[in-house]
Amino acid sequence: MTLEEILQQFFGCKKPFLKTKRVVGHCPGGEPDYEYMTESGARAYENLVNLLYALGPLLEMSDEVHRMVSTLDEITTIDG
Repeated sequence: MTLEEILQQFFGCKKPFLKTKRVVGHCPGGEPDYEYMTESGARAYENLVNLLYALGPLLEMSDEVHRMVSTLDEITTIDG
């Protein structure tokens, strides 16, 4: 299952990702800063991350949750 499918199925977001990344500003080095998710996708993703952080202590997996969220953050910014 992909991140997009998870956001769609479990968080009710029909279109989590933009078809084409959008420039939303520039980094300190002058490189463009991109947005990859729709507004509803960003909200669904935030809900997923909040759920993972809430489950971490409950399941005694806080360190693993940080790694999972880092991996998910990378997935949301991959140029494709």
